[in-house]
Amino acid sequence: MNEQNKAVLDYAARLLAPRAMSEKMLRDKLTAKNFPQEGIDYAVERLTELGALNDGEYARMVARYYVDRGFGRQKVDQELRRRGISHEIAQEILPGLAPCSRQVVAYLEKTIRGHYTDKRLLRKAAAGLYRRGFSWEQINTAIDVYCDPQLREEPGEQENVEDREE
Repeated sequence: MNEQNKAVLDYAARLLAPRAMSEKMLRDKLTAKNFPQEGIDYAVERLTELGALNDGEYARMVARYYVDRGFGRQKVDQELRRRGISHEIAQEILPGLAPCSRQVVAYLEKTIRGHYTDKRLLRKAAAGLYRRGFSWEQINTAIDVYCDPQLREEPGEQENVEDREE
């Protein structure tokens, strides 16, 4: 290993020490520092061999982050592409993402606040869910289920059940 390759490898390792990143992000940072392409290729190859650079693990970490915050598959896919994750890796991860039904319901409760027939609030909720990366099919289904009086537990019904148990 020549001195130039060693310098690129050392710098790349320092970049990866505090936080994970994709191969593309690392290459972009090294290129911005005007390192030669040969040194960049060597550093990326060596760090991948050592396990310090792993696009698959990084993509899973990013996907978990966004799913845990209530974002849908489209938003996760968009973030993965923005961070330089290949289409193949993204397609391996996206089908395994759990649906965010709990987060969708929480978002609908926060936005609609019991006004199930207010068209303006329903449009606002739908637009917000779309921006969070949910498909229109998922949004329409969630709103239909959430606003269906037969599927909703009414507070009065809950109290009656509790009264009967005593």
